[in-house]
Amino acid sequence: MPRRFASQAPRSGFGTGDFVVESGHMLLALVLTAAPAPCLAMKPEPCLVACEKGESNTCLSLQVLVQDGLLPATHHARLFAAVHALCENRKKEQCFAEALLHLGGVGTPRDPAKAAQLFSDGCDANHPPSCTNLAVRYMKGEGVEKDESTARRLMLHACEQEPETCLNASWAIGAGIGGAPDAKAAIALLEKTCVTWPGACGRLANDLLSDVWTRKDPERAMNVAKGGCARGDGHSCELVGKMLSGAVPGKENPAVALASFEKACTLGRPMSCFNASVFVADGSAGKSNLVRSAEFAMLACDLGNQLGCHNSALKQLEGRGTKKNPSAARALLARSCDAGGMESCFTLGGLLVKGLGGKVDRPAAILLFKKACAGGFDRGCTAERQVDR
Repeated sequence: MPRRFASQAPRSGFGTGDFVVESGHMLLALVLTAAPAPCLAMKPEPCLVACEKGESNTCLSLQVLVQDGLLPATHHARLFAAVHALCENRKKEQCFAEALLHLGGVGTPRDPAKAAQLFSDGCDANHPPSCTNLAVRYMKGEGVEKDESTARRLMLHACEQEPETCLNASWAIGAGIGGAPDAKAAIALLEKTCVTWPGACGRLANDLLSDVWTRKDPERAMNVAKGGCARGDGHSCELVGKMLSGAVPGKENPAVALASFEKACTLGRPMSCFNASVFVADGSAGKSNLVRSAEFAMLACDLGNQLGCHNSALKQLEGRGTKKNPSAARALLARSCDAGGMESCFTLGGLLVKGLGGKVDRPAAILLFKKACAGGFDRGCTAERQVDR
């Protein structure tokens, strides 16, 4: 099985090659870490009831599920009504959440102008995520007239109040949004923010590794990432693992790489859980441990990593590090397939043809093979032709 070492992209952004994150998604992701168990288990009804009773954080947690496509559309109108009621009571975080719902057309017709107005109101009330999202509207000309200089000013204003939003301000400065590009100032802002907020350290280390605003500086990137990791930033830990796994030639250290991926995994980085699973399975950082590998793969899956779901399914099919459970494997492959794993679609189709883990269902298998084929997995094309004879 090939190794896959990667850093996760921000939850949401816009444009290829940029780093801007609409900071509402950051805020909501942070809220999700403290969400009630039913939300984390993707059982929305108890959360909707709590949201309708005015539990603000639960409403925000549900918004994360919306963004990840995990809240059924049948629940969207109820979520919007509950969030709107809280916004009417002048809870600025919920007005911010309502703006995101207007922006995405969730439970209400899409209305970028209404979203921009709510973001503007929130920004006037000193809510930094609202300022940053309003800046994005000005960058795009969405709901407001396009004005990049205003976008830049709003990003810098948000950065002064909340370190998490400085990632966007740094990008705007480096990319020349609303002014001349200034790579040196972009890096300097990240360095300053890294001192007060370790989350910026991972971004800074990533930029130093990928020569976004400056020439590559792997040694400096390593030092920055190690510092951020020691202070509890999962992205930084993931980058340390990546650099010690071959991303920086001559610096390979499998044992420390594994420890870094393990720490990043505990801090919620799904790709690090997957990488840890690979390391402990092949024994490159010590004795092979298939049970731990299976546990890490499942953690990756539970955190939304489709590779983790796929590998967990294979382990349950083969009984590697866990009991054989073809039925559970089917469910895991379906999750991975739904998340864009074309190999999982193909593998699940094979189980349906053979009746492993459940009944034979050739029509459903053909649809899965077609999906895999359309998604670029060539074996799906061949399987479709063979089964459809």
